[in-house]
Amino acid sequence: MLLLRVFRRRWCRLSVVVITGFLVAGHFVAASSESTCFDVATRTRSYFALDGKGDTVLDGKGFPIPGEKEYTFVDRLCARETAVIIMDPWQDMPSDFLNTHYKRILNDKIVPLAELAAAKGVKMVMLTNDPRFVSYSTKTSPELEAVLGRYHAERVYHGHVQRENFAQHLKSCGIKNLIYVGFASNICILDRELGMVPMLHQGFRLFFVPEASAACEFGDTWQTQEIHKYATVIISQSIARLIAYDALLAALKNAP
Repeated sequence: MLLLRVFRRRWCRLSVVVITGFLVAGHFVAASSESTCFDVATRTRSYFALDGKGDTVLDGKGFPIPGEKEYTFVDRLCARETAVIIMDPWQDMPSDFLNTHYKRILNDKIVPLAELAAAKGVKMVMLTNDPRFVSYSTKTSPELEAVLGRYHAERVYHGHVQRENFAQHLKSCGIKNLIYVGFASNICILDRELGMVPMLHQGFRLFFVPEASAACEFGDTWQTQEIHKYATVIISQSIARLIAYDALLAALKNAP
């Protein structure tokens, strides 16, 4: 991984980079010295009481105080320190039902968010399979491909990079905050090698947009989306702060 260290600062500008264990297509145009910043409402669920900063409230003996509820905050995000991670936005899965189910969310939610965030200077990263080795679950919608191509998004292939190297790459570009969208909330977003749990342990601040995601449901929960709701609660308890889709779009639109 010597080359990784050599290219750390250059990766944000290269159009194509291929390094052993890490394949990235596209490049990230470095933000200017003055980054677009915006405030957005976030929320998290906690059994123990939290203060205004999100820290656990302790009693006089130093023990956490029960106070189970959903807590709300206002987080400040700066474009040059933030990346949107689009997990597995496939439209060629070996299931017509899944492709149809996910397509609406992909084009109605993820595409507009990616377009607006990228226009504001937020880094875009799509995680997917390498079509050289996988014959399905490699293609996204033409609409998302157009956005990612227009803003020179990075395409990172599963199996080509370990979590530590991915984290090092993002940090070398100044990224501190990761906003996850895509599929599926109860599987890949949580525990893929580059998913939420691994990146949490790499020191990033994590955010999740439930409306720009969906779970792989059970046979009797596709209509109610119960699995996605439960996954969202689990994510909000200890992994990431939730951002409402409309709130994020409004914050981005109003950002300078």
